[in-house]
Amino acid sequence: MGFFDFFSKPENIEQKGDAFFSSEAFGPAKLEYEKALSRHQKKQAADPDFQKRIQEKIQQACEGLAWMHKKRGEELVEADCLKEANEAFLLALSLTEKQEVKEDLNRLMKEEKKEILPLENTVPEERDQALSRHDEFFEDEQDVFAALCHTMTEEEQNAYLGYGDAFVKGFVALNNGDFVSASRNLSLALEENTPNTGYIPLELATCYMNMGDNDNAETLLNTFLKAHPDSFKGIQLLSELMWAGKNFQAVDDLLASCPDKISDTIFICLLKGENLLQAEKTDQAVNFCLECLEKKGRDPSLVEFLAKAYTRSREHKKALELYRELINTCFARGVLPGFDLKRQFAESSVRAMDVTADLLEIYFSLLDQDPGSRAHYFKRISQIHDLLGNTDEAEKFRSLAAEY
Repeated sequence: MGFFDFFSKPENIEQKGDAFFSSEAFGPAKLEYEKALSRHQKKQAADPDFQKRIQEKIQQACEGLAWMHKKRGEELVEADCLKEANEAFLLALSLTEKQEVKEDLNRLMKEEKKEILPLENTVPEERDQALSRHDEFFEDEQDVFAALCHTMTEEEQNAYLGYGDAFVKGFVALNNGDFVSASRNLSLALEENTPNTGYIPLELATCYMNMGDNDNAETLLNTFLKAHPDSFKGIQLLSELMWAGKNFQAVDDLLASCPDKISDTIFICLLKGENLLQAEKTDQAVNFCLECLEKKGRDPSLVEFLAKAYTRSREHKKALELYRELINTCFARGVLPGFDLKRQFAESSVRAMDVTADLLEIYFSLLDQDPGSRAHYFKRISQIHDLLGNTDEAEKFRSLAAEY
C-alpha cells in the first residue's frame, strides 16, 4: 500500500478489514468493512462490484461474530451460566442469516429450557436490547478508541487521550462511519479544548471530507497545518481536497512549502508523483519516479508507484516487470504477497499478454479472497484459457462469469 492511500481509497479500508478478518477479529473487521462502504458512497471505488463485495464481507463478519457468540454460549452452558448463555445465543441469532445456524441456536436454547424466539419474531424493544448488548461486548467505545490509538506515536497517543469524552465519542464514530455523530462530538471537543485544539481539527476535517463539506474541511486543515506543518496525514488530506478541485498547482505549492525535515521523504515524493498523475501528466510522473528511484534506491513504495504510472501510460510489460519484482521481494523476505499486489500482478500479466498456467492458480486464489468480484475473475480465467488454446475450458468459465 502506498503512503498516499491513507484515509483515501475504500479499497484500502477494505484491506484493513481483511487483515482483521483473517485473524478472526470479526468485530473490528465488520467496522472496517462498514467504513469502506461508507467511504465508497463518498468516493466511488474503481471496481463496479465493490459495494456488493463489501456487503457480502460485512455479512461474513457477522457470521463470524455469530459463531463466536455461539461458541461462547456453549462454554457458558458448560459452566451452568444458563441466563448468560441464552443472551449469547440470542446475539448470535441477531447476526446470522444462515437458517441451519438459526435452527441449531434455537435447539440449544430449548435444550436448556430457556426457549427464546428467533430475533425476527421478538418485539422491537427486545431486539434493541440484544443489539445494544452486542455493541457493548464488541464495540465498547473505550476499547475501540484504545485500539485505534495503538498504532500512533507516543506523542499522538498522549494528546488523543487528553481531549475528553466528547472527542472519544467523535473519534470512534468517525472510524465507525457515523459522520453525523462524529461531527457533533468532534465540534464539541474542539470547543472544549480551545485554544489548545491539537489534533482535533485534523479529525474533524476528515469527518467533513467524508460528509462532502470540503470548504470547512479545507479551513480546518489549513489551521491544523500552521501548527503541525510536518503532519503527513494533514498534508495528504489537504492534497486530496485540492485534487478534488483539480487545483494541481496548489498541491505543488503545498508540497514545496513543506519543512526541510520532511521535504525529501519518500512520502512527499509519492505525493508529488501522484499530483502529476492526477493532472494527467503521466510521462512526467514516470520520469519523476525514475529520478526518485535513482536517488533513493528501490524502495517498494516507489516501485509500486512507478508500476501504477506505467499501467496508466499503457506500458503493461514494464508494469508487469515491476510487480514481479515486488512479489519476488516479498518471497525473499519470507513474506507472502498481499492481496492487492497479487491482483495487480495478475491484471498486468493479462494486459501484457504474458500468461501461463500458473497465472490461473493466482486467479483461483483471488476468487477465494474476493468472492464479490467472481464475474471479473472468471472472465480473466476464460481469457487465459483462450490464450493458452483451451477453448472448451475458456467457454466453461465464460459461462460461469455470465452467471454473476
